Amino acid sequence: MRVKAAKARISARRKAERDARERAAIEKIPPEHQYVPDQARQPS
Repeated sequence: MRVKAAKARISARRKAERDARERAAIEKIPPEHQYVPDQARQPS
C-alpha cells in the first residue's frame, strides 16, 4: 500500500516538473506566435 502511494507521489512530481518545463518553453515563444486555443484572437 505504501509503495503504491510513493509511486503515485513520484509520478505526480514528475508530471508537475514536465508541466513546468512545457510552460517555460511556451513562455519563451513571443506572444504573437503563441497559439491560444480557448481564446482565438483575430489577427489585426
